[in-house]
Amino acid sequence: MSTAPGPRKAKKSTANGRKKRQAVASSSAVPAPPEAKNEGENPHWAFQPPDGSTLLDHDVDFGEFDWDEINKDEDLEIWLFRVPEGLKAKYLDSAKLDTLPSTSRNARMGSVSRKQTQYDIWSLGNDPDHGGEDIGGEEVRGLSCLLPRGKKGGKLYLAPKPIARHVVIAAKPALPTPEPSSDNDSNPTGQPKKSQRYSYPAELLTHRFMPYGSIAEVGSTAMDVDTVESLPPQPSPSGKPKKTKKESPEKGQKRKVEVDTPKKSKKAKVVS
Repeated sequence: MSTAPGPRKAKKSTANGRKKRQAVASSSAVPAPPEAKNEGENPHWAFQPPDGSTLLDHDVDFGEFDWDEINKDEDLEIWLFRVPEGLKAKYLDSAKLDTLPSTSRNARMGSVSRKQTQYDIWSLGNDPDHGGEDIGGEEVRGLSCLLPRGKKGGKLYLAPKPIARHVVIAAKPALPTPEPSSDNDSNPTGQPKKSQRYSYPAELLTHRFMPYGSIAEVGSTAMDVDTVESLPPQPSPSGKPKKTKKESPEKGQKRKVEVDTPKKSKKAKVVS
């Protein structure tokens, strides 16, 4: 009877330990979110155009510019036009273009006019080193053409064919005002005439061309000789200047007297 209650207490302690472990495990577990992120469909994920713009409908018929239409027609070529800002593309429908036998040189294909401006239509040669007139537009040679494809939802794809011709439309250079019709009839060549020289009466021609030095007086043709002045006496090497003796007027007079009076000749004695 004394040993029976011991095992019962051990069972209660083990049951309490299991409950505590379950409580700790349940408290440490993080509750799962009701919906996982980035899964499912969200009505706000679709693209919404900004205010003032409309979404382009790609489910349209692109006609002759469809990628598949150009790909299945072997006789169809792709031409690239560069149109200036002042000319709309719809004005090119009535333009007439000349066929060119060669595509290696730059050549003029036609012209189109709009209001008071004349435009020339030029075809750029495929060979930039071949020559021809310099009309610009060399940058269009590096462009590629993208075409919509209806079977792919209107997405753009690279054209299935290369660009056959590069056409540049440029305004004509400004030319001088033509002469009146009467002058044009008398001058069928169309070359500009030389300007006529006006004649003036002789009394108005008072100007004379007189260059500098034309009215200067002409002197004698004798050669000018420079006169050499006497050089001053140079000092002695000792550095002390020599003193010049001044003669008194009396000595000078005596010498003059001596020079003036002739000397008497002495008589020689003859011994017999």
